[in-house]
Amino acid sequence: MVAHALQALADSGVVHADLKPDNILVEYCEGQISDLKLIDFGSAFESDCANGKVTATTPEYLAPEVL
Repeated sequence: MVAHALQALADSGVVHADLKPDNILVEYCEGQISDLKLIDFGSAFESDCANGKVTATTPEYLAPEVL
């Protein structure tokens, strides 16, 4: 489900920039995931592949290749 949410963001040209466990809300119903939401889009920005710069993230969750 997280992959589907990230694909929807990518298709929209949006980078969350602060994806971590604290920003993923999961709702369970009868022992199964019934809903999933990504929250805290305060650091989100529109993707700019030409720029190549990342300006807002939580460093502990930043991909190594970005560092």
